[in-house]
Amino acid sequence: MSEVGRLRKEIEGIDRELIRLLARRFEQVRRLGPCKEREGVSIEDPARERELDRLHGQLARQLGLSEELVARIFQAVLAESKRQQAEAAAAERS
Repeated sequence: MSEVGRLRKEIEGIDRELIRLLARRFEQVRRLGPCKEREGVSIEDPARERELDRLHGQLARQLGLSEELVARIFQAVLAESKRQQAEAAAAERS
């Protein structure tokens, strides 16, 4: 196998791992929605979002990644998290 082929294969493995991690994260998110509902906690939490932004930016800097890229990725993850939390909370109410 060529070096390009080997590197592509390794990248594909990393991509699979990222997707598995997202699946694990969203599994927890779906559990969090009903929990928040029972405890009267809002799905929207601007203070928590600011704290996560700070933590993600700090980790991105430490690892030599673009803070902007990491912020864009987590904006999408957070939007989907809120959607799934709301959906799971509504399903539990039904």
